[in-house]
Amino acid sequence: MTDHHPTPIEGTTTMITIALSERAPVSISPEAWPIVAQAGAYHLGATRYVEVREHADGRRIVSCYTSIDDRRRPPRGGHVVQASSDEETREAETIRAIRRCAGIIERPDMGAACIEALPAREI
Repeated sequence: MTDHHPTPIEGTTTMITIALSERAPVSISPEAWPIVAQAGAYHLGATRYVEVREHADGRRIVSCYTSIDDRRRPPRGGHVVQASSDEETREAETIRAIRRCAGIIERPDMGAACIEALPAREI
């Protein structure tokens, strides 16, 4: 989950914490990890989104969240996609991570919209 209430860490840098599906959460600087693709919606009292953040070194974090308020922990998750010299491999891993996140929040349509929002690449 992306923490929508940024927690200041010593100094002036604001950090956000993102829950990951298969490892411990990570804290990042939003300035160093800008959003490059996102799909989201607010419907029937719940906010859901899937987003992709990218670091200058080529790593990506794909994350998802839903704020369904039914007194249980809301579904959320994320995956880190490592930088690769092979752009096709990195794109395929990013798309798999997006689809996995969309499955976590039970919104495959949002996964498709996030994939469509990825930066186009020349072929």
